[in-house]
Amino acid sequence: MPILTFTTAVCFLLLVLHIVPGPLSAGECREDVLLDGSERIVDFGLDSTDHWWARTQPFEQLQRLWVDGNVYGPFMSVTAPVFSPDGSSWTSVGVMNGELSLVSNNPVRIEQFTSVAAVIYPAIGSKPWIRFSNGPQEFVSHGDRTFTLVDARMDMATDPLGMVVYNTARRGSTIALVRNGVDIVSADDIVLAGVWSDGRAVFATNNAGQWTVFVGDQELRRSLTSVRSLTVNRAGTVLGGIGSITNGSFAFLYTDDYVDIWTGQILDGVTTFELHPFEPLCAYIGLERGASFLYYNSAQYPGGRERGRATFSHNGDVMAMMGRDMDDFITMNGRRTMLANRLHLGAKLALATDGNSFAYSNGVQIVLWDLEKTAPQFARICDVISDVTFMPRSSSYVALGRFGTQLFRISCTP
Repeated sequence: MPILTFTTAVCFLLLVLHIVPGPLSAGECREDVLLDGSERIVDFGLDSTDHWWARTQPFEQLQRLWVDGNVYGPFMSVTAPVFSPDGSSWTSVGVMNGELSLVSNNPVRIEQFTSVAAVIYPAIGSKPWIRFSNGPQEFVSHGDRTFTLVDARMDMATDPLGMVVYNTARRGSTIALVRNGVDIVSADDIVLAGVWSDGRAVFATNNAGQWTVFVGDQELRRSLTSVRSLTVNRAGTVLGGIGSITNGSFAFLYTDDYVDIWTGQILDGVTTFELHPFEPLCAYIGLERGASFLYYNSAQYPGGRERGRATFSHNGDVMAMMGRDMDDFITMNGRRTMLANRLHLGAKLALATDGNSFAYSNGVQIVLWDLEKTAPQFARICDVISDVTFMPRSSSYVALGRFGTQLFRISCTP
């Protein structure tokens, strides 16, 4: 007979007694059983589109994949699924008796392959690019078109419609930028950030220690000593990052509406750059004369002695950062709120779109703060819990939690 830990037994009893039926009211949490514990849970995850997955072990050396309650396998091994940004498609790779197969609700047809290195979905659409090998040769394909990769590095990006695919590759002592299998740029080094909405690559080149930022053939900024956190939003309409020159660092942004690239104040250092999902806005930590500040474009706010990462809500309406001075605080859209309890500053922050609440996982439970209340709301304690995600359709914070051998979907409303 299996031995239950005290925590597991208490959690199970609480679940039996306190599961909330029907729609959630304000301040309530609900637990829904996803897996009943008949198979050992290997790992699990929750996508931002509210699709869940889990890998279980029905027998020794065998695994099964669960996606939204549907089971696939068994396999000797199976990868965690990659979901399309709209949640309509997902792809995984299963191995059974040495044979590989693409496991998907919308599979790309590939005739023969011996390994799969990456699955990349475009921002719009349900057909991914698959990077795979067939013996010593490597390819990238989305079924209709296949391109050969030669000495390719691991970075890869596609445009929002999935029409073109870029990667970088080694060419002797230089690096090439490759578009649909054809070299188009060569430099000492290249950082590939993403693809613009019209199919042009967003990248930075290093030649003789000098970095330059490009969109396609368009040069945006040159003579930089380094470029970091170069990022493109999902729609391919805004880019941003951190540039350095001899006397400091600064954040920068660009969109087609700009005549020139926007650059922030030159600071002693810039870290933890975050790009707005839609607009030419960014949040970052800047260092100036030994002090740390939170910047929202050019607006400056106290950064605290310690801090987490600045984060945007899924629609970009809220920018927030957890921090600590003598007491802990959260800054939302520039407004600082002091909090009585200690925060887990390293946790991934989940944000509602109204700016009145936030949540995160402390490793074993959802911690939810309603800023109109003086204390946080806690969900049930688990053995282990996933990161928390705010789901706009249900206006709730959601995570997956494992209690013993059972898997639950846990959702809370502020």
